[in-house]
Amino acid sequence: MLLSSIQSAKKKIGLLELDQAPLLSSRLGLDISVNENVELLQTLLLKMGELASAHLTGLVIDPIYSFDASASSGKAGCLTRLNVLADEVDPLAVPAIIPDYGLEEMSNNYNLVKFDLFYHPTESNSLKKKQLLAEIHDYCDYLDMNMLLKLHLYQPKGEEYLSEQFQDDQLLAIGELSRLTELVALQYPLEPLAIATLTAELDVPWILMDEGQSYDQFKQELRVCLENGASGFLVSQALWQEMTQMRQEDKSLDLEQINHFLETTFLDRVIELMRIANEMGEGV
Repeated sequence: MLLSSIQSAKKKIGLLELDQAPLLSSRLGLDISVNENVELLQTLLLKMGELASAHLTGLVIDPIYSFDASASSGKAGCLTRLNVLADEVDPLAVPAIIPDYGLEEMSNNYNLVKFDLFYHPTESNSLKKKQLLAEIHDYCDYLDMNMLLKLHLYQPKGEEYLSEQFQDDQLLAIGELSRLTELVALQYPLEPLAIATLTAELDVPWILMDEGQSYDQFKQELRVCLENGASGFLVSQALWQEMTQMRQEDKSLDLEQINHFLETTFLDRVIELMRIANEMGEGV
């Protein structure tokens, strides 16, 4: 599948991450070693996908918890995450591939590929990570599949990033990795000039990733990015984070309130973000 399958008529991209089950289960306080909790998690992910698919250009699924959402994706395209994600990610580790559901299975289901990569140009594993990404991209080419690289830039020493250093490192990282993907999701580059510079350096389209900021902050950052060349967004927590606090008196999840939230606030946000993406920028 090609990038065109997840673009709007105006060449904009709006993707919902339904592949964040470890994160969502942690925020909801669900022990996913319990079957009932897995079923609840899958029900919530499926509902999000059904609500969003009529408005966004694509859904991102995983083969374990949100695979059923692909059947109800409607006009939205579908991407499948290739690598294992945990609630606590070791950014230094070379990514592990999800077993028993690889690129050929994704190709057979007409999906694009999503690959999450924590990366820094000076880290000790940078070469191994680049080699793995190159191998995946080569095989995607063979299967005539396009890929989304979700690039998480991090500070190897665990220190707080200074703005200028983050921007320099982000530019360096995309210079090394962007030829190995057809679409890249990036953290907010912090200021308009840096965003415009990043866009000028890239030969592939890029979209803004959700890093757990509030919805209002994400929406504002998206506007700035679109004005300076971004092609859309990859969103998750910004749409649903408030529902994790919706509890009954005994602290159990208030499912009635959560369902109402998804059918109103969540859906309104989906529609608004896609409208913003389509109305702003010139397209790629």
